[in-house]
Amino acid sequence: CMIASEVPFFYYAANLVNRFGVFPIVTIALVCQCLRQLWIAVIWDARWVLPGELLHGITYSVANAALCFYVRKVAPEESRNTAQALLNTFFIGLGQGGATVIGA
Repeated sequence: CMIASEVPFFYYAANLVNRFGVFPIVTIALVCQCLRQLWIAVIWDARWVLPGELLHGITYSVANAALCFYVRKVAPEESRNTAQALLNTFFIGLGQGGATVIGA
């Protein structure tokens, strides 16, 4: 279910970022992440997780693509690869890894 929502959002991510901009896209992704977590907190049956997982395309795919576009835009040409690596280190390594460790 998560991959089904990721693929179309990754496909249209450039169009969305060009149309709305990076910060509105990231804001929408954060709001959708809050809604997704609230949904998971109040469900009473595990089967109801799947509709909330459809928001994963927005919360992960579009946000990640928008941040990559932003890093590419602001980083100097000679350090784009390093900036991209730092983004992934913080976004995936510290963000998701840290949440796993503290139990969020």
